[in-house]
Amino acid sequence: GSNMEILSQAYGVCTFGAGERVPEEILQRVVTAQGPSVLLVTPVSSRAVFPEEKAGWRCIKLLKDACSVLTKLEGIEVIHFSSHPHTYLVFQAENLEQVLQRIERKGDERLTEVSVKDEVTDTLNLPPGRWEVVILGTGTSCGIPRINCRMAKRDTCVCNDVPFSPLNKRNNPSLLLSRISENSTEDSDFNLVIDVCKTFREACLSYLPGHVRKVDAAILTHSHMDAIGGLDELREVQIRGSSIDLYMDDKTKKTVSQAFPYLFPTEPSQLYVAKVQPKNIQPFKPLFIQDLVITPIPMWHGAVTCLGFVIRQTGADSQFVYFSDFRCQSSQPPEEFPPPDRYGNVVPHVLERDIEGFSLFVDPKQSLEILKSFPISVMILDCIDWGRERHHISHASFVENVGLIRCFRKNGVEPGQIYFTGMGCTMDHEVVIQESTAEFGDTKVAPAYDGQKLNL
Repeated sequence: GSNMEILSQAYGVCTFGAGERVPEEILQRVVTAQGPSVLLVTPVSSRAVFPEEKAGWRCIKLLKDACSVLTKLEGIEVIHFSSHPHTYLVFQAENLEQVLQRIERKGDERLTEVSVKDEVTDTLNLPPGRWEVVILGTGTSCGIPRINCRMAKRDTCVCNDVPFSPLNKRNNPSLLLSRISENSTEDSDFNLVIDVCKTFREACLSYLPGHVRKVDAAILTHSHMDAIGGLDELREVQIRGSSIDLYMDDKTKKTVSQAFPYLFPTEPSQLYVAKVQPKNIQPFKPLFIQDLVITPIPMWHGAVTCLGFVIRQTGADSQFVYFSDFRCQSSQPPEEFPPPDRYGNVVPHVLERDIEGFSLFVDPKQSLEILKSFPISVMILDCIDWGRERHHISHASFVENVGLIRCFRKNGVEPGQIYFTGMGCTMDHEVVIQESTAEFGDTKVAPAYDGQKLNL
């Protein structure tokens, strides 16, 4: 409308309709042009830049994140239209006064300069709020204490300790993320679970905060039962008649549909079962859930892959990393393989070059780029055992994590706090604290525990 006319008269503006992709040279001109250069970005034009995103609000989320990144570039400024909350001007910094003068000369007093990074209200008109993280489980697929160890009365692990430390009681790895509006003293607005594990029921009864009245969405990291085994219990945590968005990749969906066929009815049913709405996950393609941007990173979990997640609230200047199941791919020559373990598995050692090459990632280069995109407040890593003599076939060890953390730091990825999850019964909580402190000289690396609360 009038704003476009103003800009057109001032600089000459090209417009693109929905379904048209903005030529790269137009976008590049914003950054490299010698003279005044302005790009007006709206939800409609963002659909032209991201045509695969059909829903308008998803386009806006992409737009806001893009503008947040642009504000960090030297020489680039962004103006936010207070009267048009999803419209931005992107231009070279030295043109700021020229742009404002041209606009003010046309008598439009509604435009004000606002930092995109300060905007916290979501495009769904969400009130300002924060995300709380509750760790629902930090153990292995068997849980801790293990039934087998209790039956065998083993005294070489924590399972038969008397008294048994509650910090060593561990469910299958799982997280709860709850959105809590500012000044709210009532229920959380939205609740998201990562992995609906075999111990999901026990975790809910033990650790769900009082403000959680329902679960709105769930994300699955992979297709193993310690990640999907509690899906039947979703019926107990959803509002009757509603459905829960269930995010998973194609392989996991295939396994879930075979194990829980009633979750995907082909005709209406009166059975008391969970109602889910399947949502597809693709590697490195961000999920937009409420005001969260969640980027899935594929990782090696033995011979299969598992998804790790990098999570950031829109407008935040840090991100939260969750890598629950991984192991670096080994390059040890077959002639140097150790003898089979007690289960008959031949498990090559993870070598230093494997850790330095970040072989836990399917795509190390792209994964590191995502990890470096924002500072990391918290990183949670898989750590099943000590790994001083042997390595697990599909999970990282303490020794492997020590090398990995040092390589992360060496390559510019230094989380504010690192926690271990997926810990087996040889990993006593207090001993892990002692060993981590001795290894790194501080308390920035520590074991997580069931029921622990963190801020996103």
